[in-house]
Amino acid sequence: MADINMAYATSDTEGNPKNATRYTWDMLFAEQCIPKTVDGQYYCKPMPSTYESLMLMIFNCLIFLFLTWYLDAVLPSSNGEPRPLYFFLQPTYWGIEFEKSNKDESSQGKNVFLFLKEA
Repeated sequence: MADINMAYATSDTEGNPKNATRYTWDMLFAEQCIPKTVDGQYYCKPMPSTYESLMLMIFNCLIFLFLTWYLDAVLPSSNGEPRPLYFFLQPTYWGIEFEKSNKDESSQGKNVFLFLKEA
């Protein structure tokens, strides 16, 4: 449907501009229709507004951007070793590192993890 809305929105640039319907800002949120004739009767098949189509295209772009980022890191390539499937859940991916420390007397020999702040 998005391609139909975009074609409708840009139809005034094609063909004879004197006969074309101008696309205005008021039409951005208006529900469009595709005229159909069945058995001699005219009816309007509804389709989403141009705004809805634009939002759907932006949403699709974001999904494909995420998939590209994720699959680029997970699938093996010649650029190095692939990361595990859960790489974005690891603290080291986000720059958080831990250091083992036995300096705390209250821990009595237990390992204590301290958060290292980056300078």
